[in-house]
Amino acid sequence: MNEVQQTFTVFFAIFWGAIFNVLPKWKPFPFPVLVDVSQAKYRLVLSIVLLNIAPIAFFGWTIYILSFIEITDWNATTIATLLASAVIPAFSNFGFYRVWVWFVEWKPSWFYRTNGIFQPNIPVEAEPTVVSLGLDYATIKTCSLHLVTAILYLAAAFISPWIVR
Repeated sequence: MNEVQQTFTVFFAIFWGAIFNVLPKWKPFPFPVLVDVSQAKYRLVLSIVLLNIAPIAFFGWTIYILSFIEITDWNATTIATLLASAVIPAFSNFGFYRVWVWFVEWKPSWFYRTNGIFQPNIPVEAEPTVVSLGLDYATIKTCSLHLVTAILYLAAAFISPWIVR
């Protein structure tokens, strides 16, 4: 791996780790309650696609693209190139997370129980509800903001390696 790929890998790992630190609230991988809660299955599929498969596919694609960028001497221009081509694409993780949050806020009842009344044997700590997560107050405006932010993150992440190439 060249310097650009190494820098991208480090920042990608840091940002992916940062996102997984906020995920416990959402319980995106609800394996313990898959049998009991039908919404958990949809949330699991969404989580695997947007929080695992998409970032890994993007990582592979970006590593390939960055293999064509060579740094021969170190100066202000090459450092700017390194930052633009390696650090900005690592922010893609935030974009994938924002798309995930957009889906969850857009149709919360698809991914979470509305309340725990009908399944009192499953505590809210094990399987959150729409009410416990505050998603009953989600609006089109908040959902739209997540989607716009996601598009900006992902657009910057996809475009930046091509600009400096």
